[in-house]
Amino acid sequence: MARSQLTWTRSPPSGTACGGLYATSTIADSVVICNTMCCTCHVTLPNPSRSDGRRNVQRIMEAATSVWAVNPDAPLQEVAKAAGVDRATLYRHFPTRAALFQTVAPPAFDEIGGLLVDLPTEGPALPVLTSLIEPFIGLGNRYAFVVTHATAATQDRAVDVALSESLEALIIRAQQQREIDPGYHPAYVAGMYTSVIKNAVILVARGILDPETGIAQAQRAFTKAMEVTDDDT
Repeated sequence: MARSQLTWTRSPPSGTACGGLYATSTIADSVVICNTMCCTCHVTLPNPSRSDGRRNVQRIMEAATSVWAVNPDAPLQEVAKAAGVDRATLYRHFPTRAALFQTVAPPAFDEIGGLLVDLPTEGPALPVLTSLIEPFIGLGNRYAFVVTHATAATQDRAVDVALSESLEALIIRAQQQREIDPGYHPAYVAGMYTSVIKNAVILVARGILDPETGIAQAQRAFTKAMEVTDDDT
């Protein structure tokens, strides 16, 4: 159980109206103020130090996302500067670059995976797959550091996204409608799909392709690679 420190005072804190002694207890994420004469008169206020800590963590994560989107190799000092905190504060929350990366990467994959929610379950499937390439690359450019510096843990999450039920259902439907060569296993098609997106993200991040060209070439590469040929009929 967390321990707390009690501070006694006769000055009523803001929001209280009773006399007597006030006990201020700092515990967990709150400052709890209790009065000895009026048990119904108590106030729970945010613990400023804990609130500041949470704000700092959020600012550091947002700064890391922004800084690493431009330069995936940017040092932690640059992240701290962008977050408006000193290096000691950053290292207190994230002692290593890997620790910060592992904290920022999962929300990135969650946002990318969100594109696969509520996809149409009827009608042509290939146009849906090709249209999704643009927002996938857009988020990939924002989170380019995840693509270019993926660890085993983030790669596992990438596989989960690639083989999600929504994406696999789209691929199977496209094969059933002969929009995609049915001779390929759906998992192979999903791997091809994520590969062309990853390649485009990396080339855009390196400045070799502009975003529009990267999107167009990824769409063309996937469509051409998976198209049904006369030999498949």
